[in-house]
Amino acid sequence: LTKLADRILIGIDIRYDLQFTVVDYGGLNAISMPGGRILIMNGIFQAAETAEELASVVAHELGHSSHRHATTRALRQAAAQGLPELLIGNFPGGDQVLEVIRRLTQARYKRSIEIEADVFAHERLRDAGIPVSAMASLFVKMSLFEREQLGLASHLQTHPSFADRIAAAEA
Repeated sequence: LTKLADRILIGIDIRYDLQFTVVDYGGLNAISMPGGRILIMNGIFQAAETAEELASVVAHELGHSSHRHATTRALRQAAAQGLPELLIGNFPGGDQVLEVIRRLTQARYKRSIEIEADVFAHERLRDAGIPVSAMASLFVKMSLFEREQLGLASHLQTHPSFADRIAAAEA
């Protein structure tokens, strides 16, 4: 994974050492954490049929690391805990209103950072000579897995739709 990341990051300085950890969980997901730690669920390895598909996941997570999304998200969440209450005050039912506001703003922000990480991945994959279509191929598998696992709840996800992400990767 480190050699793959090095290939994808040629010419990019993310200012910290990367640490990859494979998590024994069958889900099709990976998570970029503050400080360059990237967790990849072993389900990704089972779903990825090619090294290029795996590279697309690594490139996407490197996009999050490069843009420091995990750190920014942690700071935003900390600010979201107290700031809204200070602005609108404390009133009966206020906690529920604040929670709805938090969830709506976080969902929009999460979608935007996923798109930013996808764009980073597209550019880095192209520069590394890896077909971006591999990302679309893996997204198709992830979409089917999500539909099977989540059913209607998949519409409540914070990521952009797989159809949009597949189209962008195929463009």
